[in-house]
This record gives sequence, C-alpha cells and structure tokens, in this order.
Amino acid sequence: CGLNPVRSFIFEQSKISAHTEVAWIFNCITPMSWLSRMTQWKAKIKLNKNIQSIDDDVLSSSGLRLGLFSYPVLQAADILLYNFRATHVPIGEDQVQHLELTRDIAVTFNKMFHQNVFPLPLPIMTSAKRIMSLYDPSKKMSKSDPQNTRINLNDSPTIIAEKIKKSTSDSLKCITYDPITRPAIANLITIYAVTQEITVDQVIAEHSE
Repeated sequence: CGLNPVRSFIFEQSKISAHTEVAWIFNCITPMSWLSRMTQWKAKIKLNKNIQSIDDDVLSSSGLRLGLFSYPVLQAADILLYNFRATHVPIGEDQVQHLELTRDIAVTFNKMFHQNVFPLPLPIMTSAKRIMSLYDPSKKMSKSDPQNTRINLNDSPTIIAEKIKKSTSDSLKCITYDPITRPAIANLITIYAVTQEITVDQVIAEHSE
C-alpha cells in the first residue's frame, strides 16, 4: 500500500489507548453544531430511511447512535495524535470536511490552552479521489460493507484478483471511461490506473485495441 515498514511504524490503532483519551478531551471542546453539519451521518440516515431532508422528528426516530455522530472527533484524535511533525494527511474526496473539522478542533484546543500544541494538517489528494464499491459503484468502498465489495490492506494478491474478477461491470465489450453511464468500469479503470501509477487516458490507450 505504499508504506515502507523500515521507515514506518505499522500497528493496530485499537492497541493505543491515547486515541480514545484525546478523543474525549476533544469531545469536551467540540460544539454540537459543528458535528451536525457533517454530511456523512446525514447521508447514512437518508439512505436507511429513504428520506430527502432531516429535521428534529427524523432525528428522534432515526436510530442515530452517538458513536456515528461523534466519530469525526475520534478521527480528529487519530490525525492530531501523530501530527506533531507531519504537515499533510492523505485523504479521499469524502474526507475533506472531516479534515476541516480536525483543523477547527486543533485551533480551538490551541487557543483554549494558549499553546500551539497541534499544527494544522493540510490534505494530500491523489488522482483517485474516491474509490467505489466493487459490487455497487454508486457507493464508496467501505470497510463496513461485505468482504467481497472492498479490497483490504491484508488481502493477498490471489484474493484481490478474485474480488476484481467478480466485481460489477457491464455488458459492453469496449473499454471507455465514463463515470456517469459506465460507473462500474470507470471505477475499475481508476483502481488500475492508481495502482499502476499511470493516467486514466493511458489505461484507455493500452486496452482499447
């Protein structure tokens, strides 16, 4: 996945209790109004309830759990805990708002304690801004979805190949990149391009003959 184990520490996040400890401190200084503007939990409610807008009545009957609502604060703790030297964070397109919240929390903390404890992280965006599900290209790839819809970091090359072979495509034989009319093929092209470190146009040129 592009990490050099000689230079990088790789570990299970759940083994580090400091994440939840810092998250609790951040929970105590983060306004509810900031979290209520986050789009991801709203999208989950709309998807589960098949609704178009969210009001107090919808919230009271939505089954929304605090863990999902406050998850961006935990994510901010994940980022800022290791950001004493780092200046940038690699993120997908859907995480831009989360990083903005992280910066807001860092600013609030620094002002409250009159120290520049946390630097403000900047995003690193790649050409693959959002990878979609291998089964449903209208949804982003997510670790909370079934195994065959996503590629895990610890998947073997054989398992990854099997997942790609079984992924959703379409009935057309030609290779074209059109995220609107051919989202499944476009998603596979994007994955191939970013893993081979080439452009989408190069993929099309390579496989259009």
